[in-house]
Formats: sequence, structure tokens, C-alpha cells
Amino acid sequence: AEMKAPAGLLIVSGLRREAAIFAGSGARAICGDTATLRAKLAELATPPSLVMSVGICGALDPGLRRGDIVLGTEVIAKDERLATDSFLRHELARNLELAGRRSFLGSFAAAEAPVLTAEAKAKLRAGTGAIAVDMESSIAARFAAARGVPFGILRAVCDAANRDLLTFVAAALSADGGVNIT
Repeated sequence: AEMKAPAGLLIVSGLRREAAIFAGSGARAICGDTATLRAKLAELATPPSLVMSVGICGALDPGLRRGDIVLGTEVIAKDERLATDSFLRHELARNLELAGRRSFLGSFAAAEAPVLTAEAKAKLRAGTGAIAVDMESSIAARFAAARGVPFGILRAVCDAANRDLLTFVAAALSADGGVNIT
């Protein structure tokens, strides 16, 4: 069955492969690093009616495993807390449950770059109380808040809290959301 997105849905993600999932669904999808996302959002001619941050995230909660689905309750960026829409979050959780998928609720920490070590993840969790981390949700949240439209986060864990990422991971991501592995 082909997925049809609600009219006015804007998808914000880091990777082209994440954005491509929504191609043909009726949603607008943008991807890239933080500077690219900010530039693309500033160029949008018509404001969306709903903004979703989707893609992958890093686990900060040691109980989360690779592949777990996390629905964000808020994004914590320095001293700023940007809440997600509670109705949207409830509907996403309900639909995931109906599809037989368990989801986890909690705060997301905003990061400017990939959080590469288990030690850095533990420190970020201790400082924020967040269960997951990503680089795009805070940008999407600020954009949605400035326009007074609902915002949500739906992300899958790609690395566990107790795992170190190889340093080449940070260098492998291109500004436009591609992956450069040579």
C-alpha cells in the first residue's frame, strides 16, 4: 500500500536516504547538515502545516537498542526546551502499536556534530536527561515554533549508548545529506 502523507507535511532529516523514504508520498522532504537545513528552510515559499524530524538517532539511554523507535517529547538545545505536539506524539505511538511496533518516549538532546563515544553519550544524558540525540530535530523544532505549526520527532536508534562510533562516521557525511565512503 502506498503511503500518503498529510497535506502540508514537511520532513526534516539528515540523510538523503531518509528523505527518499517520503518521495511520492505528497510530503516535502529536505535533508542535509545543519547549515544546509537552515538554508533550505529559509527558502521555503509556502509554510508547512506540520513539521516532522525523522531518521536515525543515537541512544543516550542504555536501555535502547539499535532499531528501537523513539518518539521525542521535546528537544533540549543548551538551555532551550522545545516541546513536540502531544496529540501528534500520541497518534504516532498509537499507530505504531497498531502496526505491532513498540516505541519509546523521551527527550532528545541537540548535537552540533555526531556524539562519537560512549563516554560523551553518558555525559550528555547526565546533563540533559535525554534518552536520544540527533542533529536535526532542534532546527526543525525552532522552524515549527516560529510558524506556530505542530512538530514531531520519529527516529530509529542507529547506535547504542554503550557503543563508540568510529571517527570516520563524522567525516563520511556530506553537507547535502549524502554519504562519502571511499
